Amino acid sequence: MVKVFVDEEERVDLEDMEVSEVVSRVEEELKRDGKVIMRVELDGQPLGERKLEEIDLRGVREIAFFSKSVSELVKESLADLQVYLPRLSGGLKDIASLFRLGEFKKALGLLPKAVEGVGWLIKVFEYTALLLGVEWKTLKDVDFERERDAVVSKLGEVSKALEDRDFIRLSDLLAYEVAPVIEGWEKIANYLLSLAQQVRH
Repeated sequence: MVKVFVDEEERVDLEDMEVSEVVSRVEEELKRDGKVIMRVELDGQPLGERKLEEIDLRGVREIAFFSKSVSELVKESLADLQVYLPRLSGGLKDIASLFRLGEFKKALGLLPKAVEGVGWLIKVFEYTALLLGVEWKTLKDVDFERERDAVVSKLGEVSKALEDRDFIRLSDLLAYEVAPVIEGWEKIANYLLSLAQQVRH
């Protein structure tokens, strides 16, 4: 019989269930408590990216689930965001400078990660606002929806400039139209973090 632990507490009531039932039950209970599963271990070893239901559990003596509150996840994401925001806006300006200096190979190597970072940033703002129960379209007196759409549109122009090999236009878009908007979103991050710190869980 496999022993089941949830946040280091043994759960005898889950030991006779099928694995899929155990996972469903644990997820439901954690959800009611405002938590999510962060990590699963089999006999003290992290499960990683694999799904528990896909693993042969013969010989496994212990399944342990570790959770975290949604509010803690939000706070951690926003704390990461406060570090990442200045790096992203600075990185966009650096890439623009590299294009201006003719260091195209280096700039082209960095550009996809920066664009991906902008997408991640937008998702974090939207999802965090939803988790905190606030309307994401307008955050801290900023018309975030309009600014988000403008940034996405400018990134489309970046793509077109890249396609046309118009590196001056590309550089200007990054340095003067995308990076300043990203910098301005720091007050949104601070606002969401202040809301998250008020949440009790």
